[in-house]
Amino acid sequence: MKDCENRDGQQFGNYRLSKCIGGGGFACVYLGKHIHLDRYAAIKVLKAQMTEEEQEAFLVEARTIARLEHPHIVPILEFGVESDTPFLVMTYKSRGSLRTAYPKGSLLPLPAIVSYVKQVAEALQYAHDQKVVHRDIKPHNLLLGNHDEILLSDFGIAVTSHRTDSWVQQKILGTPFYMAPEQFRAHAVPASDQYSLAVIIYEWLSGKVPFTADAPSPQEQFLQLAYQHNEVPPPPLHEKVPTISGAVEEVVHKALAKDPQQRFGSMLAFAHALEQACQPKPPLGTPLLTYRGHCDRVYQAMWSPDGKSIASIGYGTTVQVWNATTGAIISTYPRHPEVPTFFPHKIYPERFDPDSIAWSPDGEYLFVWERAWGGFRGKLHMWRANTGGNAHIYGSQARVSPDGQYVAFPDDEDKFINFSANDLGSWPLSNWNVNIRETGKTIFTLHDIKGLTWLPGSKCIVLVNI
Repeated sequence: MKDCENRDGQQFGNYRLSKCIGGGGFACVYLGKHIHLDRYAAIKVLKAQMTEEEQEAFLVEARTIARLEHPHIVPILEFGVESDTPFLVMTYKSRGSLRTAYPKGSLLPLPAIVSYVKQVAEALQYAHDQKVVHRDIKPHNLLLGNHDEILLSDFGIAVTSHRTDSWVQQKILGTPFYMAPEQFRAHAVPASDQYSLAVIIYEWLSGKVPFTADAPSPQEQFLQLAYQHNEVPPPPLHEKVPTISGAVEEVVHKALAKDPQQRFGSMLAFAHALEQACQPKPPLGTPLLTYRGHCDRVYQAMWSPDGKSIASIGYGTTVQVWNATTGAIISTYPRHPEVPTFFPHKIYPERFDPDSIAWSPDGEYLFVWERAWGGFRGKLHMWRANTGGNAHIYGSQARVSPDGQYVAFPDDEDKFINFSANDLGSWPLSNWNVNIRETGKTIFTLHDIKGLTWLPGSKCIVLVNI
């Protein structure tokens, strides 16, 4: 490597250096051999000398990075400072990096990209959970293991390099092509690594990074790239790759957002979104799931507000809530037992069957309306959706507020049995209670009214007193 100093025979820690196997603007990597164990390692030597204060800061950061243990992170075996020059000792991977395997301009198939991204995202998520930001994600730092696994290297180099006076000159020799906008302002955050990985994906899909610079000097090149990353939208991927799906392009561009807050919430969320976007879409009308929990026909089904569950009523007289993705039963609401009803000279059992269902807006409760056979009598049951527990029971005239937080009902349900719902003028006067849904506590009572309804979209009550 022409950019690396000849250090053949020099000793750093317990390793004696031989040939240079890699290098860049601010560090060179040498093949080193342990002087006692005859074991080879990769020795990364920074092209900078440190003051005593900087050495102490470097050692503190190196200790943090050395504690990172993950299947997709290259372990740091040793670190130190030799003659005021900092160095790191890492596991040696003879197959090189993804930049070696895929030179500039290489196009990768989506399955390979997804596989690489998932591995890198797992490593970065682990690091972020340990409060460590890599800051230098690029193909050169993604190494290939013996079984084609990806190993993330160079943790800590970017963290350390910004302490030197020549930071700008050192970083413009390649890394700025992958830097997040906020890194140019020295404000790296975990989402900065996500942006850099998105640049790599963009490059693998189109053959080029989103932003390039053609300037006569490295300093001007750095400034051009800084401006583009911060102010210029990346060229749409479909203009470079007409066959790319809109879903994949949307995921990549979201991760390339200028504002870190507008990117995905985590590395794993980013990787999952990309994997989902790459899944083949079934033809329209293809059944995605068949639920067989009911013993008879289903005549009503309702999605939960979050779209994760479905409640359904079957002719088997049960209400069931099930997972909309897997079909697994979450809870079952059986038909309530028959109750005796007194008629002249005889007692008949009165049967109530589920008739209709509705979710509370927050998805915590399921309202089940049960109607008596052959009559207008009914009951409104309020169930806890996740457990199936019966929270409260109201009569047929109960009215739930639009936000699902309150329930209004008359105190004497039997008054309404013989009156038509279409003839409001014939309704009897009654006292109506308004309860808090969660606790069942009555907060106020409206006296001597014929009925009420909730004004749509509000907590206002319209009284009926014709």
